[in-house]
Amino acid sequence: MQKFSLRFVHLFAVVIISFFGISLLSSCQTEGCTEPMSDNFDPKAKKNDGSCVPWRDKFAANYTGINACAGSADEGVSFVIAQSSTTEDGIVVSIPSEGMLFTAKVDSQNGITIAEQDISYQGSIISISGSGSLTGKTSTISYSLTYGPLTVPCTLTGDQP
Repeated sequence: MQKFSLRFVHLFAVVIISFFGISLLSSCQTEGCTEPMSDNFDPKAKKNDGSCVPWRDKFAANYTGINACAGSADEGVSFVIAQSSTTEDGIVVSIPSEGMLFTAKVDSQNGITIAEQDISYQGSIISISGSGSLTGKTSTISYSLTYGPLTVPCTLTGDQP
C-alpha cells in the first residue's frame, strides 16, 4: 500500500510540474507589432504590444505643392490627407481650393489606390480614380477626372512641412 501511495504522489507531482511548465511556456508569447499593414510589423509576434505604426499614419499631413491637369496651367495648391474614420486603411484627400474631396486606400507601405468614385467638383458630379505614392515627405497622386466622354489626367504633388 505504501508503494502505491509513493507512486501516486510521484505521479501527481509530475503532472503538477508538467502543468505549470506548459502554462509558463504558453504565456511567454513574443510581443511586437501584429498589424500586417504597419511599418514595424513583426511576423513572429503573437501578442500586440501597441507599438504598431500603420502605413496610413505617414500619409496624414498638410501638403503644399502643385496640381497639374492636362490642358490647364499648373496650379499651386495646399491639400490635406487625413485618416478615414470608416476604415483602418482608408484616407481622405481634400483640395480646398478646387473644392475636391475623395477617398483612397493605403494598399502598400508607400502606395495608395483611388477606387473609381463620384465626387462633386466645381458644381458638377464627376468620376475620379487613380493611384499615388509617398516618398519621404513628398506625396504624388496621379488621378483622372471623367465627365461624360471627357477624361482629364492630373498629377497632384506636394510636400509635408
